[in-house]
Parts: sequence; structure tokens; C-alpha cells
Amino acid sequence: MNDAALQAELERAEEAYENLIRTRTTLGSSLAEAIRRGSNLSEFGEHMRDLPYLIRGADIRRSELRVALLARWVKEAQEGHRQAERDAEENYRRHGKSTA
Repeated sequence: MNDAALQAELERAEEAYENLIRTRTTLGSSLAEAIRRGSNLSEFGEHMRDLPYLIRGADIRRSELRVALLARWVKEAQEGHRQAERDAEENYRRHGKSTA
């Protein structure tokens, strides 16, 4: 997966996590609505029990994606540093010896 795809996946994971958090904050209103409609409260209870696990799973997924993206950036930065070091050594060999 390239950086752009990884970034897009991370954005989707962030959105999913935020949606679950918003759902959690509206549980009181949802319960009141279910009671008012006379809905099956056992189904509402199942959703309430599942929500923390869904939130935790979404948080883990977005954390994994962040780690993967950051690891990729670190690897690219390290390679850039190594290349700059090689270039500097080569430059020194070429030009440093001639000025001595």
C-alpha cells in the first residue's frame, strides 16, 4: 500500500471512530426514542454492549494505520539521511582532497 492509500485508509478509520464516538454520546437520546416508540429494548441493550468493543476495535485500527504510516516516513527519512551522508562523503572525496 502506498502512502496515499495508507493516508486515505487512515482517514476512513478516523471517520469510523468519530462516528462511533458520536453514537456513544447520543445513547441517552436513542434510548429515550426507543422507549417512546415501544421498541425492543433488548436489541438496544445489545447495541450498547457492542459499542465499546466497536470503539476499541476502531481505535486499534486507526492506531495501527498511524504506526504503519509513521514507520514508512521514518524509513524514508532514514534512507534520505543515508543518501545525504553518501553524497557528502563522495563530495568530500572529490573536492576535499584537491584542496589539501
